[in-house]
Amino acid sequence: MFNIGSFIVAILVMVFFTWILLPSNSNERYSRACAPIQWTGNVAVSMASFIAPQGEAGTKKTFDSMDYACRFSIWRLFNEKDYQIWLKANPGGYQAQKAQPEAGQ
Repeated sequence: MFNIGSFIVAILVMVFFTWILLPSNSNERYSRACAPIQWTGNVAVSMASFIAPQGEAGTKKTFDSMDYACRFSIWRLFNEKDYQIWLKANPGGYQAQKAQPEAGQ
C-alpha cells in the first residue's frame, strides 16, 4: 500500500542531501549539513527572547555550541585520518611551521 506521507518525507530527505552535496567546497557542505541546527537555534532564540528575554543569550550560546559540535564531528569523520598523517609528517604541527623562518630570508 502506498503511503503519501512517507513518500513526501523521502523526497524531502533526498532534496536535503542533494542540497548538501551541491557545493564543491567541503566547508560549505559541512555548513549545510548542520543547517537544521542553525534553523532550530534561530527559532529557539526567538522563542526564548519572547518568553524570557534573559534566557536569549544562554539559548544562543547552547545552539552555537551544538552547531560547532556538528561541524567538528563531520570534519573528524571525513578529514581526521589525513590530518593525523600530516601531523606525523610535520612534528609540532602548524605552530612549528609558522615559527620556522622562510627559506632565503
